[in-house]
Amino acid sequence: MIPYQEEHRIFRRTLQAFLQKEILPFVDAWEKDGIVPRSAWKKMGEHGFLCPDVPEAYGGAGADFLYTVIVVEEMTRTNHCGLSARLHSSVVVPYITAYATEEQKRHYLPRCVSGDCITA
Repeated sequence: MIPYQEEHRIFRRTLQAFLQKEILPFVDAWEKDGIVPRSAWKKMGEHGFLCPDVPEAYGGAGADFLYTVIVVEEMTRTNHCGLSARLHSSVVVPYITAYATEEQKRHYLPRCVSGDCITA
């Protein structure tokens, strides 16, 4: 296993601050309405919090697995289920990365990373 490095800690603190400002204030309304606005997904993507392990060739950061673990841990701490970035980034998108054709990867992965395509 790769030990956490300072870059991982910086990523975690950045994500925590983002969640405090951009996600947590709106969770109750999203849960009540039964929908998360696309803008929340786009903001996650703009800040590099979606699909961090997607290779750079497809618009991702090509980050190691611990970045994905950090996103899962911090999203879990928000205690809501509407913005399911962990299902999107950690379950669905890896199937595209592993099994899609090159053409499909070029089409879908950059959009998954940016939040333009929501897979879950």
